Amino acid sequence: MNVDLSALKGVHAPVMPSFLPLSAGALSLVLFILLLFLIAGFLGVLYHNSSRKYALRLLDFYEKLYKEDVFSFATQVSILLKRVALKKYKKQKIASLFGAEWICFLNEKTDVLLPLEIEDVFTTAPYKKKIKQKGQEEKMKKLYDFTKRWIIKNTSVF
Repeated sequence: MNVDLSALKGVHAPVMPSFLPLSAGALSLVLFILLLFLIAGFLGVLYHNSSRKYALRLLDFYEKLYKEDVFSFATQVSILLKRVALKKYKKQKIASLFGAEWICFLNEKTDVLLPLEIEDVFTTAPYKKKIKQKGQEEKMKKLYDFTKRWIIKNTSVF
């Protein structure tokens, strides 16, 4: 059995696999999936920023609408803070909070505490009549500053 090996001259060793042995279709699929994740993350950031902007715009609107009445302003601010809190934290925990428990929760979730003179306005506001009193502008300013800080801190993306 003599085999003629001269016919095997054109045969050579296979080429070493490249760094990425995936086909072009598989590689493009992986890149497409990564691109989808990046887009989803970007849209998530936009969504959180838009909810923060909406809450801050609503706060500015309430300040202009109730500039004469701190109690109505405090009532609307409390509702706004509750909406922001319901969005970020567990609904079962937040929904039942009111009065002193609600103020404790608000103080726990921020770096600046609600001033004591504002706590009284915050807890009794829904039950008081519209009365113009001295020092309302100062109370409204403190309440506005606290609410703005609380919204910014509790609607942050990261």
